[in-house]
Amino acid sequence: MPQAAPAPPPPAVGAAATAAPPAGYGYLPVAAAPPSSEGRGHVGFVFMPGVSALPATARLDRTSWEGQLALELRGPEGGGRLRLVGAYTSFGKVGEISVKYDFFDAIFLRPFLALGVGVASINPDSTLRGVGSAAAGVDLYASRDVFLTGEVNGRIFTEGTQGRAHGLAVSNQRQASLLVGMGFCVF
Repeated sequence: MPQAAPAPPPPAVGAAATAAPPAGYGYLPVAAAPPSSEGRGHVGFVFMPGVSALPATARLDRTSWEGQLALELRGPEGGGRLRLVGAYTSFGKVGEISVKYDFFDAIFLRPFLALGVGVASINPDSTLRGVGSAAAGVDLYASRDVFLTGEVNGRIFTEGTQGRAHGLAVSNQRQASLLVGMGFCVF
């Protein structure tokens, strides 16, 4: 007489969660959810054309064009970032490092403030002089890593390398800029 095959032993307690249930139990195994790894780029490039005035004035007949390129470094969370800026205007060149902070990091419309220091060369005097800047504006994020930006920027300059304070005296020259542009983050 043929004998029936012995029944398989029940699974161990620790192996119950990983072993597939026997056929005919009527439920499907639950797949593990993929980890949430929505990151954002940490290196951003921002291109901003605009207009500026030297000396700072609100009169449109005293403005000229300005082009600004910024490299922004940001962390995985929060609105703080380090910004390296190069600006070229009809009256000179500016290079600076600044700290920028975007408010309301969780929404798409983010006002920001930035403070920076750097060097400048103002025509016709080609000597380098110190510069300090402050900016306020708005970033409008189309996605996590692409944004439109607009900012108002003000700069003050030092006297240059000559004179009694050796470049530490604040000049009477001021610059005001209005810039709009686009940025994208990678890496």
